[in-house]
Amino acid sequence: MRHVKSPPLRRPFRGKAVMKQHMRFWLGATALIVLAWPAPGHAQKVKVFQMITTEHLEATLKDLGIKYRKAPSLAIGGFDYHFTRNNFAMRIHYFNGSDLWIDAPFMKISPDDINQWNRQTKLSRAVLITNPLFVTASLEAQLPCAGGVTEGMIRQFITNFEKEVKAFSDFVRSRVSEEEEIKSLSAEHLEKLLHGFKLEFKKSPGNDKEQRFEFTMNQHKMQLTCHEGKVLILRSIYAKMPLDKINQYNINRRYIRAFVDTGPDGKEVTAVEAYLDCRGGITESILRSFLVRFDEELKEMDRFSSV
Repeated sequence: MRHVKSPPLRRPFRGKAVMKQHMRFWLGATALIVLAWPAPGHAQKVKVFQMITTEHLEATLKDLGIKYRKAPSLAIGGFDYHFTRNNFAMRIHYFNGSDLWIDAPFMKISPDDINQWNRQTKLSRAVLITNPLFVTASLEAQLPCAGGVTEGMIRQFITNFEKEVKAFSDFVRSRVSEEEEIKSLSAEHLEKLLHGFKLEFKKSPGNDKEQRFEFTMNQHKMQLTCHEGKVLILRSIYAKMPLDKINQYNINRRYIRAFVDTGPDGKEVTAVEAYLDCRGGITESILRSFLVRFDEELKEMDRFSSV
């Protein structure tokens, strides 16, 4: 008899079962994805403000670590918030909450340079400001609030302007101009400087080695002393402060120093001074910058001494 092999055993077909398993897996994964994806009715919401209150602005400045000095502005019902960031003086104008205006002062540059900056930037603008005392450059930006503004937009507006100020400062420093050099300062040079700011001054009796002028600029009483035509000293007096507080002020500032001194009446006071070494040669614009910068430093001392 011929042996006949039995046919091999066949495994049951599992194609449909496997397909069902895959279908269950993908349906489950899809469900998870759908659950994780925000539904149209559950999108993240933010508060949109049609008007900014002073309380809201002040809370934002505090959150950003900005110490400010609040003062009434020329506009009725408005306020100016003065503060310093990275050694740059800045100011936010607030008026009825419909918009925010921020600016920073700089020394005068040419109209061509102003135009060049405005051509290359996107989030700020530079202008020349003419007032009774002098001409300055101003970097500024505005944020309209009447159409709606979010908390994030306000914060971004302020922090971005800080970057714009740094970039504009670098831009200004890259500009080159030519002026007549002053090798030795005379009383006539200093009188011309003060007259240029339309300041009334009192010239103290001096000698060939020292000239002294006393005047008031922006409600700050100042004394300008020139030693031998080589060194300029600007000085202002405040009430006596503790030495540890004075030291903290000196740590935070760059172009100025404060110390306890004896006043004309023999009482101790806090003296604030700035120096300009003129032996390397200076110009009229450098003298103007020296005086304006000192006035800005005194605004910061006003805030610091009142805390």
